[in-house]
Amino acid sequence: MITAFIWRKRLYRVVEVIRWWREPSDWWNGQPVRLYIRVNARHSSTGTYELYKTGEEWFLSRVLD
Repeated sequence: MITAFIWRKRLYRVVEVIRWWREPSDWWNGQPVRLYIRVNARHSSTGTYELYKTGEEWFLSRVLD
């Protein structure tokens, strides 16, 4: 699972995994299933972030207040 990520050239360390889920995709069009994960992560303060994995790469989906 993910332990840290870089966003805007800053390292965020995952403090807590809140939840994870899979989103269906148009697999018949070659789109892979996305694995989403919502975490609390810390840089200078703690925030909640939603990331997703497609293939072997992770992407930031949104920042939650």
